[in-house]
Amino acid sequence: LNVAEQALPRYTVINRLGGTYVSPDDFYNKIHTGYDFSREAYVNVNDATRISNWLGEQTAPPIYVLKEEASSLNRLRLSVNAEAPTILILNEYYNKAWQARVNGVETNTIKVNLNQVGVLLKSGSNLVDFEYYPTFFVRCLWLQRITLIGILLYLMSLSAYSVLQKRKRTEPVSLYA
Repeated sequence: LNVAEQALPRYTVINRLGGTYVSPDDFYNKIHTGYDFSREAYVNVNDATRISNWLGEQTAPPIYVLKEEASSLNRLRLSVNAEAPTILILNEYYNKAWQARVNGVETNTIKVNLNQVGVLLKSGSNLVDFEYYPTFFVRCLWLQRITLIGILLYLMSLSAYSVLQKRKRTEPVSLYA
């Protein structure tokens, strides 16, 4: 069991890269030497240049105001006002099913700290919407509903057929017809 000595909050804002990693083992080796996860993040080596260019050289902790606007089981809306470019980190397991919008525009999520969801934010006011939309699960829900409707229609038609058969058997037969 891997237990963090000091767990991250559900979301946080950082403005510095702690470093890069190539593989999970590389990431674990680097973090065991110590790093301040509340002020910096590790990213995959493939994303490092783009993110480093986005953040620029920032040494002071980020100055920002963060407010949770709305939250549900699969959605989260945050307003973030930052003085410089930052990364908003959602402390949820990274998955392609996480979708993000910044100021109403769909944006790509990035994998931060090996398995967390990150979004790059410009300086100034940002309204960030996260939505977890697992398409396979949603398709299975629709399949379940369609199957249930099909079973109900089948049972209703079976019941109607049974009633019609009983009526035919109970109708008097005319001998003079």
